[in-house]
Amino acid sequence: MKHPIRSILLGAGLLLLLGVAVQVARSAIAAEQVAHGQTISLPKLTNLGASRSLVIVPLYEEAAEGAAFQSGHGVSYLVKTDTMTLLVDVGHNPANTTPSPLEHNMQQMGVTLRDLDAIVITHHHPDHVGSLSWHSQGTFSLGSAQVDLAGVPVYVPKAMTYPAASPTLASQPMKLGEGVATLGGLPFMDVFPFSLVQPQAAEQTLAVNVAGRGIVLISGCGHAGLAAMVARAEMLFAAPVIGVVGGLHYEEKAAADLQGEIQFLRERRPQLVALSPHDDGLATRAAFQAAFPAAYQAVAVGREIRLDGR
Repeated sequence: MKHPIRSILLGAGLLLLLGVAVQVARSAIAAEQVAHGQTISLPKLTNLGASRSLVIVPLYEEAAEGAAFQSGHGVSYLVKTDTMTLLVDVGHNPANTTPSPLEHNMQQMGVTLRDLDAIVITHHHPDHVGSLSWHSQGTFSLGSAQVDLAGVPVYVPKAMTYPAASPTLASQPMKLGEGVATLGGLPFMDVFPFSLVQPQAAEQTLAVNVAGRGIVLISGCGHAGLAAMVARAEMLFAAPVIGVVGGLHYEEKAAADLQGEIQFLRERRPQLVALSPHDDGLATRAAFQAAFPAAYQAVAVGREIRLDGR
């Protein structure tokens, strides 16, 4: 053989590519099963409790209610119940920008770290953990520097670090407070180029039980799919799913391509529907608003989304 080293390297490269292809295929099958509502069997979360009210205030989004707020490609929501105030995701914070867009909007609304009872990171993407820099370090940040979060519980969908804190891995469903829970990590096929490193990722969704109404799901991007989130919630809780707020990752789908998803949600008789402009295009949001005119509320920085109990 004239070039044995070249042949060995070529063979090793082919084996590596084969291994990656097998891993991607397995991840795709698992994510596809979850997206169609096929999920592992889990026991119900008993004694979840309920909140008499639910208020969601977008702190960072693609759209803003007024010129006083900054907006961009990222997501961060302030979720308030009777007993808890949670920060869901931290948006995208450009390097060396002080205050960051999130911090700026928090200041405009009078929100401080002292108000937070917990932080929930839905999934490990740069526009949800602060930036590509924080993503690459396996952590997150509200701004260009990591603020002191001592005493604030943090729930993450994959192992992450934070200075002087110990984020809790919420791979399984768990109660976070009265009427508040995480659905645990739902797998999905990660987007390029992150899929080259790890084909399968996980996203957690927040669930709030509004008294006399039912479960409202609060999503970052909804990568796992609406059916998967609803199936997991219906497995976990005795109360029905009556609302969805946040991203469903339909991007620029038109109404004609969304009839199956709309019918699926219509069967739940939703009382609150609010799609994120971050990953649901104008035509998609218009289709859901037309399908659920009485339940639909727009998502924009500074615009309060509210559902009171009965």
